[in-house]
Amino acid sequence: MYLKKVLFLSFLFLMTSNIHAQKRVAYLSDFLKSKNGYVDKTVSIIHPEKNDLSLFLIDGKRVYGYLMDENLKIKDSLDIEDKARKYKEIIGKSVFFNKDYTLFLTNKLRNKFATVSFSFETGDSEFNELKLDLTNQKFLQTAHYKNALYIITIGNNSSTLYLYKYENNLIPEKKVINLSKKAFKNVKGKQVFLYDLLIGGQAQFTLNDKINLVKIQEDNPNSLEVTSNFSKMYIRDNKVVFTFDENKEYTQIVSVNLDTYESTRRAIEKPLKRTLEKKKRNNTFVYGKNIYTISATSRLVALHAKNYSSGEEYKNHWALVTDSIYFKNSEIVQTGGMYSNYRELKGPKGTKKFIRKINGGNLAISVYKNDTNYTVTYGGIQEINRGGGMMMMPMGMGVPVANVGAVSFYVNPTAFAFEGYSTSRAVSIKALFDESFNHLNGEIPQNVFDKIKEYRKENRVDTKGETIFKYNGRYVLGFYDSWKRKYELVMFN
Repeated sequence: MYLKKVLFLSFLFLMTSNIHAQKRVAYLSDFLKSKNGYVDKTVSIIHPEKNDLSLFLIDGKRVYGYLMDENLKIKDSLDIEDKARKYKEIIGKSVFFNKDYTLFLTNKLRNKFATVSFSFETGDSEFNELKLDLTNQKFLQTAHYKNALYIITIGNNSSTLYLYKYENNLIPEKKVINLSKKAFKNVKGKQVFLYDLLIGGQAQFTLNDKINLVKIQEDNPNSLEVTSNFSKMYIRDNKVVFTFDENKEYTQIVSVNLDTYESTRRAIEKPLKRTLEKKKRNNTFVYGKNIYTISATSRLVALHAKNYSSGEEYKNHWALVTDSIYFKNSEIVQTGGMYSNYRELKGPKGTKKFIRKINGGNLAISVYKNDTNYTVTYGGIQEINRGGGMMMMPMGMGVPVANVGAVSFYVNPTAFAFEGYSTSRAVSIKALFDESFNHLNGEIPQNVFDKIKEYRKENRVDTKGETIFKYNGRYVLGFYDSWKRKYELVMFN
């Protein structure tokens, strides 16, 4: 077999570092054909039954694949030419017929699709263009469930979702989800199609590198830059859930059961619905059994916890501009500014400055569980530099794919969340809460993304070709060291 000819393959286990709670678990040496080559993209696929890990390293011209067992010992490998040049974005992955590892691709306009399948048995690949007609539809996102890939689209100027399910073959099972024609409300309270919230409303951008529907993986330490979007998609058990926060009075939720394809639509009233002040903003984040809301006017900021299923509120915290914010365990921090990447807003006017800054852009809230307690990060997205000037991120702005990598946005929400976490431009506060959303005193514990950021900085990790994914309950950082000409895998607890 061809893999026997791969001569420069190394695999090492090293000692665990107690300082960083990490373990360098493997590296691949001198595998690139060209001395000037580099790893451009990395995609990982975990076998749904065997739990094997396959790692595909793409250098622009070739694909190097490695199949590893649960202990990350290499079982097989392949080295083939990249045949999908015009399909630049990887939007999905799956394992077909229990052996072929398949990547789903799209072009820049996201109106044509293809697959490339890799066989470790033969050391070969197969490229296929998909016969997927999206006439009068717009591509939205992809979802993975039970080893099936779903391509999700919306009908033009409609409230009809289309799900194309690929499972073990390249002929999709098409499902049509008809929702009420104009049962949704935009920012002005006007009844609109679901299309308007996803494509044609405040979030509308004509550039092809702007995506408005953000895929959220709840158990990651998601950044405010990611959660500030008004349109979010979650995979919760067997459901794909869409939440929309463009409307100021209600969070609108659509759920589709991926086993039965039954759909539900509901709305949860927002905390400031009855507030007469026009300048009111809010946004939500779904985590576990709750939906968390940050709300603000020119005079106050508030956090609310409601039951996700019933919409019933059971706890809130708020502070006026004249108050000191008691529900915080960190200073008010501003990151990503033009002249300073980090500064703290202290003093008696700190609350006033915080409220003024977050009201100039999108509010955001993120929740992450640490053992039995919860770290809540809240605030807003601050100024970004465009053309030499300073301006706020527009309301509902889509996330630029170029900032986070075309692979991670669709295929790897963990890598997408980390990239936003490590480059966030926000004014934020961190706070500790218990299960009942009572505020707790104490230090904010370091999360796994903090550990990875530290490691990257100390080891000067090149982010090109980098990946971060979860495997066996732990996070794995993969990156190419061009000086040493090797690709490393480091595992974090």
